[in-house]
Amino acid sequence: MLGSIEAHNLVLLCGAGLSIPDPSNLMSAVAVARKVYDEYAPTLVLPAPLREDIDGLAGHFLTSGQFEPLFINRLVPWDDLTGEPNDGHAAVGDFLLSGAARAALSANFDLMIEQWSSRRKVQLRGALDGVQATAYADATSPLLKFHGCMQMDRGRTLWTQGPLALPEIQRRVDSCKAWMQLNLPGRDLLVVGFWTDCRAVRGNYLCKDNLV
Repeated sequence: MLGSIEAHNLVLLCGAGLSIPDPSNLMSAVAVARKVYDEYAPTLVLPAPLREDIDGLAGHFLTSGQFEPLFINRLVPWDDLTGEPNDGHAAVGDFLLSGAARAALSANFDLMIEQWSSRRKVQLRGALDGVQATAYADATSPLLKFHGCMQMDRGRTLWTQGPLALPEIQRRVDSCKAWMQLNLPGRDLLVVGFWTDCRAVRGNYLCKDNLV
């Protein structure tokens, strides 16, 4: 790793497992699915398998036309997806502020890395696409949040496969892919906080056990 840092080749890939340890204690995707399912059950009891499947559950609200007004704005427990940064967030933030990592790619919606950085008097800005990642690199190594952000454009966070076909989401995904194709070849990738239950979706990864 030291050699990779010296060569300016290190890139971090961060998943939801980064935000689960103390003192953050954020909910896993399965826990979010259960809470959303149970909250909605008095209105409509959905098929039981959806209680464990955030992809399928979000897909239900998408196809019923209730994704943003109901799922995003009322049912997702956003307060349980925020908290105190942990040592993992501190490490990622330190790598980005110091330039030890060339970039960090994150599948997480939360603001933990940005919060840790702001407490060090550095405004680390999460990027939602390749254009922002390039622009923000003037100040710090970029943090590319390819599944979206709970603060920036919350209604277009990626929870399920369906939105990938929407033009505005497709443009963002394509911009992220273009940035990755330009900046990742030949780099050393350190994976932090990902589970193994992943499936490829049209060249991108949506991880069922992570907050996608």
